[in-house]
Amino acid sequence: MLIVMQMLPIILIILLGLGVARYSGFDRSLLNTFVDVLFYVVMPITLFFDLYTLPISMVLNGGYLWAYTLSYLVMAVL
Repeated sequence: MLIVMQMLPIILIILLGLGVARYSGFDRSLLNTFVDVLFYVVMPITLFFDLYTLPISMVLNGGYLWAYTLSYLVMAVL
């Protein structure tokens, strides 16, 4: 449940972006600028802050690291 609460700001940012893109009268170039700001500034700040507030045992979870490494190797082979 703690991880879900840590991911909630990222999920809300994504849902906000979907709503703005579909139901607003903004120009496409302005929306592209919003996307750039969100992906290159806001989301990395949110992600690193969320990782900073988690206990180190949750960040360096052996099972998670093993699954990530295995999935990365599978994708590299494909």
